[in-house]
Amino acid sequence: QHNYITQSPDVVGGKPHIAGRRITVQQIAFWHELQGKSPDEIAFEYGLSLSEIHSALGFYFEHQADIEMQKMLDEDIVQSLK
Repeated sequence: QHNYITQSPDVVGGKPHIAGRRITVQQIAFWHELQGKSPDEIAFEYGLSLSEIHSALGFYFEHQADIEMQKMLDEDIVQSLK
């Protein structure tokens, strides 16, 4: 159960995000996995709780294939608009 994660078509393009914020699960995963930031660093930097960060990372790892596919589609759209 990921109590802090929600999705709504009218918020951040329908991507899963922290409830009440415009910070996506994908962003948190990027900061943690690719930039090497700890959950503590992310929580401090963006004013989130550790529970929110861990919930987002758990959601990411459970839905990683879908989130990565959406990321690739988003990148393709950006490239086609250039």
